[in-house]
Amino acid sequence: MKNKWFSCLLSVMCAAILPVAAEEVTVEEDSAENLLQNASFETPGRTPEQAANWGAAAYRPAIRTNEKAFDGQFSMKITGDGQNYFGLRQIIPGAKVQGKSKLEVSACFYYEADLRGHFFPIYFIVSADGKQFYPQPRVRRNSDPKGQWFRAAATLDLTPYTNIRHIEVFTLGWKYGNNFFSGTVYIDNFEAYAE
Repeated sequence: MKNKWFSCLLSVMCAAILPVAAEEVTVEEDSAENLLQNASFETPGRTPEQAANWGAAAYRPAIRTNEKAFDGQFSMKITGDGQNYFGLRQIIPGAKVQGKSKLEVSACFYYEADLRGHFFPIYFIVSADGKQFYPQPRVRRNSDPKGQWFRAAATLDLTPYTNIRHIEVFTLGWKYGNNFFSGTVYIDNFEAYAE
C-alpha cells in the first residue's frame, strides 16, 4: 500500500514538472498605422455636420453626410458654390513622420458631374525647418470618372525636411483663373502611411 501511494505521488510530481506541449501561436505582423484619425468620418464632431478630428482651416467646411459612402455609413461632402474656398483638413504631428522617407496619402472620391474651378483631392502643407512648404499636389484631371467612387493618391517625399513640425493634409476646392471651385464631391476612406 505504501509503495502504491509513493508511486502515485511520484507520478503526480512528474506530471507537474514535465513540459506541456506548446500550443501553436500565430503571430501577426504589425500592420502600418493610418496616421489620419476618423479616416472614414464615422465619428461626428461637435455637431452632426462635422467629423471628429477634421477641420477646414479658414475655408468653408465639408459636411458630414450619409447620402453616399464608400466605407461605413458616412462620407464628407463638399458643394462648391463658385464663390468661396472649401476645405477639409487634418494635421499629422511631425513626430509621426520624422525620420521617414515618404508619406503616402490616398482617399476615395465621388464626383456627381464635371467640376469647375480647381479641386485638389490631396494637398500638402509642410511645416518644417522653420518654414512652410507647398509641395505639388495631385491636380484633378478630366480622366477622373464621374458617378462612381475612385481612389486618388499622392506621395510626399520627406527626405528634404530635417525637422518636421507637422504636415497638413487637405482636400481643397480652390479658385482657378476667375472661377472658384463649383460642383459636388463626396470624400471617404482617407489613408496616410509613412515609411
